[in-house]
Formats: sequence, structure tokens, C-alpha cells
Amino acid sequence: MAAIAECRKQLNRTVIPVFYDVNPSYVRHHDGILSRILNSN
Repeated sequence: MAAIAECRKQLNRTVIPVFYDVNPSYVRHHDGILSRILNSN
């Protein structure tokens, strides 16, 4: 994740996260550590 974020900054690219084996409501509501990760980038 850190490498992806760094490339995004250096190359000014859009990053689209793909979640595997994750409950959609967990992603939709941005709970827990996911919220911190998404909000920090």
C-alpha cells in the first residue's frame, strides 16, 4: 500500500482500490483501520 501511494504521488496517477474478500458494508462505511488508511492518502 505504501509503494502504491508513493507511486501515486510521484506519477500523479489515480489509484482505484480493489477489495477482495471484504464485506461491502465495511468498505462503504469506512470502519476501523480502513478509514485511517483511506483518509491518510
